[in-house]
Amino acid sequence: MSHLLSALDRIIVFVTGLALLAAGGWALSWLFEVEQVRDLARYYDPHIYRDFLASQWYPVALVGAAAAALVCGLGLASANLRRRRFDRLLAAETPAVGGISVSTTRMARAVGETLTSVPGVESAPSVATIDRGRKVLQWVITAQPDVDVPTLTSAIDEARDDIEMALPRVDVHTRFLVHLRPVDGA
Repeated sequence: MSHLLSALDRIIVFVTGLALLAAGGWALSWLFEVEQVRDLARYYDPHIYRDFLASQWYPVALVGAAAAALVCGLGLASANLRRRRFDRLLAAETPAVGGISVSTTRMARAVGETLTSVPGVESAPSVATIDRGRKVLQWVITAQPDVDVPTLTSAIDEARDDIEMALPRVDVHTRFLVHLRPVDGA
């Protein structure tokens, strides 16, 4: 997710939240007969509303609003559902040698296999994504509840150090998420 998409999502959620709060506040104020709300409701003219529904512009406005909502909704949904991934990193580049490309998929799979060799670790699948403009290698480590946590953290630190050593001066972040299975009978 990019910074722009994240900011746009937050703005939309904020505006929607404010609209829902205003609607809920209006409804509660009407229910409890708040005088200011009742005074505002007196300005409502049902003839204007009926005239607009009967006018020739109403179907055009309705179709236009529906089309705009559909396009915006599809655009936002596709932007939020699109996965931004990368498969290769340029590890080193010099004028004499050129660039060395590293397959992040293979490297991440090898790190995951190393992490699964820790007793109590069931799996460690990986994914290489671009999150807010940063390249991130992520592992979700699923382990039994009785896993030796110091041994696991030591293996994670060693894996992170190995990646930093294998890819010097490469702007890639590592993220290790540890998921412990629930204790049986809990």
